[in-house]
Amino acid sequence: MYDYQGYGQSEGRASLQNACDDGVAAYDYLVKEEHRQPKDIIGFGESLGSGVTGQLVTKRTLGGVIFQSGFASMKTSGADSLFWLKYYPDWCFPRQMMDNVAVFTKPHPPLLMSHAREDKVVRYENALELYTKAIPPKTLLTFEGAGHGTVGKAGEFYVAIRKFLKDNNL
Repeated sequence: MYDYQGYGQSEGRASLQNACDDGVAAYDYLVKEEHRQPKDIIGFGESLGSGVTGQLVTKRTLGGVIFQSGFASMKTSGADSLFWLKYYPDWCFPRQMMDNVAVFTKPHPPLLMSHAREDKVVRYENALELYTKAIPPKTLLTFEGAGHGTVGKAGEFYVAIRKFLKDNNL
């Protein structure tokens, strides 16, 4: 785990580009300093972190990807909160930045997504859109009666992670 620049105890300036660069730096540290094999690295992104992890998929080799309360794209998720963003043309948004649909409609490592149907921060429709448009391998775990960042009842999310890792030989 690590903090993005400008968040938590980290120095630097918070920005989308810096957050994505931090994801690459964390990955590179694992490979170069900790001597981890790319196939053994699982990218995990929660909420905004799903965009960072999605961008990491385009830059480095991962064994798998896990999203918790992730979004289809920054624009889609933003428009859920700021309705007027729906009326802006696509060219107003960085095309490749934080667009998980664009990433996962191409070959990618195994993807596990978990999302609560009642999530009011990143609406469940984001998960459905990404799951529907992503090519396999992909799995969607839906939680009922819970909100943003939930792990379900009786450790459902952790059980699903163990199964995901086992099923994909990770």
